[in-house]
Amino acid sequence: MTTLADVKSWNAYALSDQDMAACGTPDSLDSAGATFLASVRDALVEAIESGRIVPGEDRGSDEYAADVISEIANDAPDVYTAVKWAEFVDLAAYHEDPTDLGADASDLDKTASVCLYIIAERLCNALVDALAEADDDDNAEDA
Repeated sequence: MTTLADVKSWNAYALSDQDMAACGTPDSLDSAGATFLASVRDALVEAIESGRIVPGEDRGSDEYAADVISEIANDAPDVYTAVKWAEFVDLAAYHEDPTDLGADASDLDKTASVCLYIIAERLCNALVDALAEADDDDNAEDA
């Protein structure tokens, strides 16, 4: 069972796991990629604690939660180009396919941002799913 306290304690290595962000493992726990993943986790935790996202609700029909996740993912890449590229390389974001979101090789900075957006969005959704599964397990035990 995954709790919000568990999510808060997960380090960047756990967050980069195949079942979470499914990206490259950061070089260290204080590298640019690790900081990126931790900031996404922290933004999502804040959104849950403030009630902007409620794990367990159907996000397919909840446009607001999807918008909040999109906002978190959009704000995730660093605004400074050098840091953004360090995040990109550290998380092996070059394995992502940004073409579905309209990025192409004509603007590499935008492409890097889109690839990082994809990782952040995937991490947010995986964390919410993990919390929702725990909530479903609790409800099944109560029945």
